[in-house]
Amino acid sequence: MQRSGRPSLTFCRSNSPLLHRGFTMLELIVSLCIVAALAAMMVPAIIGAVNGAKQAADSHTLAILNDALTRYKVEGGGVAALTASTPISHVIAALGQTVDWGGLKHQFLGRGVTYRGKSIDAKGVAAQYRFTRYNTYTAETGGTSPVTPSGPYVYVADNIHKLVCKFDSSETFVMSFGSGYLNQPSSLTIDGSGNILVTDMTNHCVVKFDSNGGYLSSFGSSNLSWPQGITVDSSGNILVVDASPHCVKKFNSGGGYLSSFGSSNLSWPISIVIDTGGNILVTDWTSHKVAKFDSSGGYLSSFGSANLTRADGIAIDGSGNILVTDDSSHKVAKFDSSGGYLSSFGSANLTGPTGIAVVNSGNILVADSSGHCMVNFDSGGNYLSSFGGTNLSCAQYFIVR
Repeated sequence: MQRSGRPSLTFCRSNSPLLHRGFTMLELIVSLCIVAALAAMMVPAIIGAVNGAKQAADSHTLAILNDALTRYKVEGGGVAALTASTPISHVIAALGQTVDWGGLKHQFLGRGVTYRGKSIDAKGVAAQYRFTRYNTYTAETGGTSPVTPSGPYVYVADNIHKLVCKFDSSETFVMSFGSGYLNQPSSLTIDGSGNILVTDMTNHCVVKFDSNGGYLSSFGSSNLSWPQGITVDSSGNILVVDASPHCVKKFNSGGGYLSSFGSSNLSWPISIVIDTGGNILVTDWTSHKVAKFDSSGGYLSSFGSANLTRADGIAIDGSGNILVTDDSSHKVAKFDSSGGYLSSFGSANLTGPTGIAVVNSGNILVADSSGHCMVNFDSGGNYLSSFGGTNLSCAQYFIVR
């Protein structure tokens, strides 16, 4: 029997546990309207909660930024205090700023930071930022944590940044100093009082800092033309290599000029070290050799000309062997205490080796000026690690204490 009129439309979801019968079109429309009304009531609350969470996160980010900004001098005049009304472009600009701490520039803030819904990945919110010599600021937590650097410390002259960088025994950057007092620092040493002596090539002098990097004085400007390597002898006298007049100049512990030696035996001297016998060893860059003098400056001998292309830095290891960097051949050459050639290493890991030193563990540290870092080898010349790449622009010579 045929029904008259328009047949009714029935929607049925027999697989739904909530629906056990069919709905007419009218019932479905009414149900949808009810759901829409409820959603309209709930959505603002949900959005409010989400926005509240976002604002709290944004406020935390702003607090971190402002706290860090107060601890740093931001390059180019800095960024003013940030508020919730600060345009996001300005906040992002702050995240990307370069900061200047003691003349050493760092990228400011950044790993995976979200602000106003925008993901920001500039170098640095997750990185640690040092705001005193011995504390770190961790921007992720907004807190501080004490850091106790341990020696021996590595002091590296950086003649591009015009300062000295200090690293601790864990290869962690501790501080920098000398900005405003140094123009082209080359080499450095530490005297018997713990003061740090730095040769400045273009200021033609030696600059003295205390053990914390505070400026004390300078000397030698009337006696030095192009000062490079520096060391202190057993009497406390200061020996400075002067490359241009091709000699070594001696000053007393107070910086008073005493004498010079080596001008007839050196062409372009660079670095200096005193061996276990008290003899003075000087690298000669253009003559491809190491010149040996007695403790009074009397010439004794030379060696290495057959094994070196550009003799640069020099150090003595625990066995009395002599280590010389060769910045042309990108290696370290090893000689016995008499100057006999033994071996070389580092050619695969060095691009422009300059300074060199041996630490208490026997490991050998090499400054790589072209690689902008410090490279660590074990006592056998096997590569271990490198550090300082984010802090050094042109690592020159250094001292370990």
